[in-house]
Amino acid sequence: MSEIAAYDMAGRLALALGIGLLVGIERGLHTRNQSGGIRVAGVRTFALTGLLGGVWGLLGVVLGDVVLGIAFLGFTAFVLSVYRSSTKKEADFGMTSEVAALLVFTLGAMAVRGDMALAAGAGVVTAALLDAKLYLHKWVAHLKDLELDAALKLLVISVVVLPVLPNKGFGPDEILNPFKLWWMVVLVAGLSFMGYIAMQKVGARVGGLLTGIFGGLASSTALTLGFARLGHKTPSVASALVGGIAASSAVMYVRVIVVVGIFNQSLLSGITVPLILMAVVSVIGSLVMFKIAGKKDTTATIEISNPCDISSALKFGLLLGVIVLAVYYARQWLGDTGVYAIAALSGIVDVDAISLSMAEQSMHGLSSQIAIGGIIIAVAVNTVIKVVFVASIAGKKMALPLALMSAAVILAGGIGLMLGNMYV
Repeated sequence: MSEIAAYDMAGRLALALGIGLLVGIERGLHTRNQSGGIRVAGVRTFALTGLLGGVWGLLGVVLGDVVLGIAFLGFTAFVLSVYRSSTKKEADFGMTSEVAALLVFTLGAMAVRGDMALAAGAGVVTAALLDAKLYLHKWVAHLKDLELDAALKLLVISVVVLPVLPNKGFGPDEILNPFKLWWMVVLVAGLSFMGYIAMQKVGARVGGLLTGIFGGLASSTALTLGFARLGHKTPSVASALVGGIAASSAVMYVRVIVVVGIFNQSLLSGITVPLILMAVVSVIGSLVMFKIAGKKDTTATIEISNPCDISSALKFGLLLGVIVLAVYYARQWLGDTGVYAIAALSGIVDVDAISLSMAEQSMHGLSSQIAIGGIIIAVAVNTVIKVVFVASIAGKKMALPLALMSAAVILAGGIGLMLGNMYV
């Protein structure tokens, strides 16, 4: 008994009672339409269960932890017997209240034996989860298999794979760090997943603007291809589609700033000015195109594939590793010119990989000016390649305004790069 101060006992037992009371109120409201004889447990029962757990936790201090374990097993057997009896009467096989009772008993003991704040927090979370039944069921009812599959795969690459990777360098000058490379994969996949879910929930049918914004989070290049195909089929909405492409590009420029800033904040002073200027020009162009489009219907659905496919994540990680090595050897063999060439080639395929590679390499000898220049070159090439995609798929009706807008964007980026280099 001396292990816990006597004046502290009352507060801990009160917390155990309070946890049971909180959960009991929620359960009581949930089952208030049932008669007292049918309800398995209500306010008083849960309050007493929390206090019971606290008392047994206190006895465990005096008589040993084995006593507390035996008490929990006995209480579990009691709850199971009540559950069995109730299912025979009502044919209701739900176990929510029974599991909640076991948890309240445990939290009651924890309030006495462990961290009071943690026990209180767990009690609040328990009550909140129980109260959120309708919201959770509604959410599950609307959850698609593809979304669940994507979420699970994102959890696999982040929670399962990432922690087991070695956080040390390998290869020439130890430039390949598996943990850091995979963390970049997780970051990009997470951003893409956010954009993907947003598009699915808000819906591409709300218009080209919102679709462009969410598409920019997922993949502005994929959205450009989708809009180009749509423009080929429905040229009457070409202006709105170009506006959506511009919006997605604006989001992409900001996304690069965020991603690079997470890994190497020293580059922010150099890339923020040009990329923000590029984003601003894209936003202006987007608004102009939507004004031209007027109130025409732009509710066609744009399909963007699941961005959290494991194979896609592996391909991105492999591409990132190859680019890291390519940039390293380009510096060794060709100097700055080789780095810029790699950046330009990478921009055709992917902006995130080369941006992250430049951020990583700038911490291993690559000058900030070269890294910043490489990122801007990759972004500029990606901007130009979108015009090429649109021209080849949808024709000049979409390509011409997009080309004029892209030229203004690249010019703004060049001006911003010169301004930004003053601060590097």
